[in-house]
Amino acid sequence: MVETLESALPWWDDLSPERKGVMFELAQRIGVDQVLGMREFLEAARVGAWDIAEMHLRDRLWYYRTDVFDESLCLLMRKNPQKSLDAA
Repeated sequence: MVETLESALPWWDDLSPERKGVMFELAQRIGVDQVLGMREFLEAARVGAWDIAEMHLRDRLWYYRTDVFDESLCLLMRKNPQKSLDAA
């Protein structure tokens, strides 16, 4: 799964470990193809517009299912605190 994200997102290595963790968690929850289909979210993440990325992430996760929506993923994407998803 990570290999697919790495190959599809040339800027993957520019992401912090926490943001990579968010992308991986999203891929596990909704599927890699669905994550890669989140064009507005990915473009905002690519350029480092984290507030906009968070907004698109919230919109899309809510759209999929409320059981997929996770506030901590949105906050990790925007604020990128120095803790892992495991510690959250």
